[in-house]
Amino acid sequence: MFDATEAVTGTDFTIPLLVAVAVGVHGWGEGAAFSATAAATPATNLVDAFGGVSAAFAFVLHKALEPMMVGTASWVYAKDHAKTASGLIKDIIVLALAFTLPGILGGATDYFLSYDTSYFFAFGLGTSVYAAVRLAKRRD
Repeated sequence: MFDATEAVTGTDFTIPLLVAVAVGVHGWGEGAAFSATAAATPATNLVDAFGGVSAAFAFVLHKALEPMMVGTASWVYAKDHAKTASGLIKDIIVLALAFTLPGILGGATDYFLSYDTSYFFAFGLGTSVYAAVRLAKRRD
């Protein structure tokens, strides 16, 4: 599964699922950092608390591009995994939950508990590099 020389068929759902989970763990760190800042700021407006409109736009763009990495991994490695519309919907739901739930949990926990989120960001960076290298080596 991780060997670059190994033939990977178009039905392997493992790699997109691992990418979704890993980016979700990165999202845990983002959610935790976001809620810790929200809990500690005296600002009454979240956009102002996080640096203004340009920072808010960058965050929205960032959150729009992250799932594209999951979608690309799914398209390349699992494009034939779901043979029916219901199978495709199931795959999308599984990947969406793996991607979104950790961010929600991170936001909920760090609002009340303070902890170091740098490990979550490092895990997401490592996964992004792995996915980029893995996808760059893919040849059909």
